[in-house]
Amino acid sequence: VIMDNLRTHHCNFVGELIRAKGAIPLYLPPYSPDLNPIEKM
Repeated sequence: VIMDNLRTHHCNFVGELIRAKGAIPLYLPPYSPDLNPIEKM
């Protein structure tokens, strides 16, 4: 699961839920408009 740097995305609870479903949480760099497709619209 790729997430941005929203504070709630970094809490342990969210990471545990994602791992419990068998996924790996990945975080975007702090400012990365080139990795966010919506920024190209």
